[in-house]
Amino acid sequence: MKERLTRNISLKILSLLLAVVLWIVILNIDDPVYTDTFTKIPVTRINESALESKDKIYDVISGETVDVTVKAKRSILEELEVSNFRAIADLSELSIVNAVPIEVSVPGYGDEVEIIAQNDLTMKVSIENLVQEQFRIEIVEKGNVAEGHYIKDATARPNMLQVSGAESVISKIQRVVAEVDVNHEDESFMKSVEPKVYDKNGSLMDSSKMTFNYDEIDVTVSLLNTKEVNLFVEVEGTPYYGYEYVGIEYQPKQVEIAGEQSELDKVRYIIAVYNINNKSSDIVDEINIVDFITEDVILIDENQNAAINIDIEKIDVPDLPDISDMNY
Repeated sequence: MKERLTRNISLKILSLLLAVVLWIVILNIDDPVYTDTFTKIPVTRINESALESKDKIYDVISGETVDVTVKAKRSILEELEVSNFRAIADLSELSIVNAVPIEVSVPGYGDEVEIIAQNDLTMKVSIENLVQEQFRIEIVEKGNVAEGHYIKDATARPNMLQVSGAESVISKIQRVVAEVDVNHEDESFMKSVEPKVYDKNGSLMDSSKMTFNYDEIDVTVSLLNTKEVNLFVEVEGTPYYGYEYVGIEYQPKQVEIAGEQSELDKVRYIIAVYNINNKSSDIVDEINIVDFITEDVILIDENQNAAINIDIEKIDVPDLPDISDMNY
């Protein structure tokens, strides 16, 4: 029995080696090694406190994401995703040129995945003064309220926003805006909105590069009902001696007002008055319609004035007697 086991032992060892090699070859044929590139892997920053101080702030110039090319077996490459990669920038290792090495790894895969190329080896940052500035919040209404309604006013709480960030960023700010959607609204309301910051070119700025003392702004919008009423323009006074009033033309004949419904119900029409006392020629003028409405309603026409044309003509009158010829 022993002789059978030891007979041709060298051939048996060779056969075993050939079987192993063949198995490896088959594996490589079925699961070959390839390369693949994974893009926009987010770089995690650690030890940020090493750069931050009471009056300083840092900003990332480049290296917020990284692209890598890896080599691995096809079966492994097929299961890899961006989330499998870990990219770290240790800010405590900041160099004199404000650069930090980016270390990329693939946890859980050991030597099965080899990183052979990386587009960015470092994260570059800038260090600036930290500044804070107060800005008035401007309310911008988006859309149109329901027909028959008018925005009386819109108020923001708070009405000021403190913005903090790098000096180069804060210096670009032109406006802080609270945008509120009013489309189809038919009653007063309050909405919470996120503040938006615009630069001096009117472009929306990246709010991630700054911090606000309030994350949301409460905007209250008060609505009034509207009503269209007739406008009448009348004249008062007497023209200069020897002249008479002939007639008047004016525009508009109707105007739109807004107010609480109970106040609108009291207004049936508006009468405006123009004084022609001692006038001796035709009149082309304008009158302010607001002067002839109550304080309980608002004139919401774009044009707050009415244009008027008044005809005044000369008339024949007898000459006055000469007082010196009279006998007493």
